[in-house]
Amino acid sequence: MASATIDTNIMIWGIKSEASPGQEDRIERAKLLLEQLDERRIRLVLTAHVVAEYLCGFPVELRDDQFRILSEHFPIISFDLKAAGIAAELLHDKENIKSLQSDYRVSRQVIKADIAIVASAVAANVNYIYSDDGKVRKLASGLIIPEGLPELNIGTVDQSEGRKSQGDLLSGLDE
Repeated sequence: MASATIDTNIMIWGIKSEASPGQEDRIERAKLLLEQLDERRIRLVLTAHVVAEYLCGFPVELRDDQFRILSEHFPIISFDLKAAGIAAELLHDKENIKSLQSDYRVSRQVIKADIAIVASAVAANVNYIYSDDGKVRKLASGLIIPEGLPELNIGTVDQSEGRKSQGDLLSGLDE
């Protein structure tokens, strides 16, 4: 079975239904992505780094419950020694790191976080990484299949076959 992972923004948009001003359309697009993964029978896995970033958006008293729900429904990929080796290779390309810093106006620390997500997914043999962040897709290119959010089509397909989708499982997490 093919597998995919998502970045933190997609979790926030698709699960918590929260978006910054000007990004409201990403909520529906993230939910559509989760439905499409389920329809295509692509198993959703989460990286530990993304889970940590996601959980920090909750009050302390809710984090344990959120973590329990996530870990019951989805495999969570650790940043292990194999991932560390992949991350080291990506970090070694100083020219690419400087280019990403300049192109996206971000710090090296931000890029390191994205590298940890990509390296964890690659080390776990995940097939796809979905991100709305161009630098994540650039870092992943050539190592894993990077994808963005799907575009919205007028007239979406109703997916009521009586089984719980990955999106359905995630929809109750923000409570």
